Formats: sequence, C-alpha cells, structure tokens
Amino acid sequence: QKAVIATLSNMKRYDEAMKDLQRGAALGNPAAPVTLVEFGDLQCPACALFSQEALPAIIAHYVRSGRVLLVFRAIDFIGRDSARAARLAYALGAQNRLWQFIELMYRNQGLENSSYVTDTYLRALAGAIPGTNVTEALVAQGSPAVQSQLQQAGSAAHTLGIKATPSFLLSRTGGQPRRFSPAGLDEGSFSGALDRLLGGG
Repeated sequence: QKAVIATLSNMKRYDEAMKDLQRGAALGNPAAPVTLVEFGDLQCPACALFSQEALPAIIAHYVRSGRVLLVFRAIDFIGRDSARAARLAYALGAQNRLWQFIELMYRNQGLENSSYVTDTYLRALAGAIPGTNVTEALVAQGSPAVQSQLQQAGSAAHTLGIKATPSFLLSRTGGQPRRFSPAGLDEGSFSGALDRLLGGG
C-alpha cells in the first residue's frame, strides 16, 4: 500500500507526547481557560496546512501549558472518503489516538474522492500509531456512538453556517463559542486572538 510512505519518522515519540494530553477528540487541560474548536475535513488540503503550519506551535505554546483546550470536530464536506476517515478518527478517539491519526491522514492525503480511503489504507494508518488496537478501532468505526459523533459535528456545522474547512470556534471555556476567522493558517493568525482571550480581552 502506497499510504504511510509519509508516516512520521518519530511517530513513537510523537505518540507518547500526545496521548497523555488526549481525551477523545479533545487535546489539553479540560480546565483550560480558553477553548479552540476546529471543524475539519480529513481530505481537506487547507486543514492539512493548518496542521502543519499552526497546530504544532499552538500545542507547544498554549496547550502544553494548560492554557488552551483544542477540540477536533471531523466533518465530511468533501465526500465519502471524508466520512470513512472521520469515522475511524472518532473510533480512535476512544483509544486516545485521534490526534495521531489525523496527523497521519493529512500527511497521506490522496486525490479527493478517488476512493483512496480503503480498509487497507485505514488499517495502515492506524497500525502506524504505537499501541493502537487496530481491529477494535475498525470495528468501532461502524458503531452508533461513532456515527452519532459524526452526525452531531455535521449538525453543529450546519447550525453555525459553516461552509468550508477548516473553520474555528474560539471562546472562554464554558462561554458562548464564537466563530473565529483567522487571517491565515499560520501561528501568527491565531496567537493574537488566543493571547487576547487569555488576557481577559
């Protein structure tokens, strides 16, 4: 299988660094004062760009310090391959491996809606994450709980008028989430807004 050629060479270290921060689709301290929600499609090139350009710095500077909680809401705007990938992402969330999976998915994107998200592809990506029970995840992707998460994310996106990915909500934790439209997908496009909220602005 061609997939997983672009696996992270340091996936074991990445996995160990990420797994203790995860609870399902959330990454970071549940009591963090600020929450950033991403609505993403795993086939979306712009979502992959955010993951590469901004996300590592946000995690390093804000999540690890306990100041920002990240939440990923997988949606299937682009098509069937998006839905298949999203279901496995949610299934892996039960093993606290969702964030590792989406990183690998973004690094191994194929041509949109070319039916590249096969069982073989999904098994290869999940199997590249240390400690993953691949069989359990593949079974769980068809569960009512996983389907419910995908439907809830889609319904929330519709209610919010989200028509493109990635889209973001930003708020003080526990407050009313508001749409946040960054100027770009680099760290600088997020840091100002995060710092203002953290400063009480």
